[in-house]
Amino acid sequence: MKIISLLSSHTDTGQTTVAVNLSVGLCNKGLKVLVCNLNSNMKLYHWLGIELNQVKSVNLYPDLQEIMDHIYQSDLGIDVLYLGSHPEATIFESDYVLDMIQNLNYDYLILNPGERKEDLMIAAQLADNVIACTDLKHEDETCRLEKLQKELE
Repeated sequence: MKIISLLSSHTDTGQTTVAVNLSVGLCNKGLKVLVCNLNSNMKLYHWLGIELNQVKSVNLYPDLQEIMDHIYQSDLGIDVLYLGSHPEATIFESDYVLDMIQNLNYDYLILNPGERKEDLMIAAQLADNVIACTDLKHEDETCRLEKLQKELE
């Protein structure tokens, strides 16, 4: 399974839009995709037509059944792992959860963290590929990108 993390140092840079479009493109190629939204933005679920019937967050050490109970399927063929209304990437700090997800036989895991530095760093460390979403109109965006790149190295 390949992991792609979408990173941004602030909100409204198109992370969720990129997550949805990237996932649709991969699904259209016949690949099995799981998106994990690591921010409280509910647009992803709305855009994919997913109605969440659970408001309970996933436990820090969930079992396989709990993970499977929190995976929602969209009409577009994209699966979404809902970790809760205020998820954090710390759930992936140990290999425990990631190992369970890898056993579900997805080709790609798309991580869509918010702008919290801790979540960005965890998502970046897990990734095979990183996509930085930016707003170049923001006055210090170039400096933020350079700083993020140095931290990732």
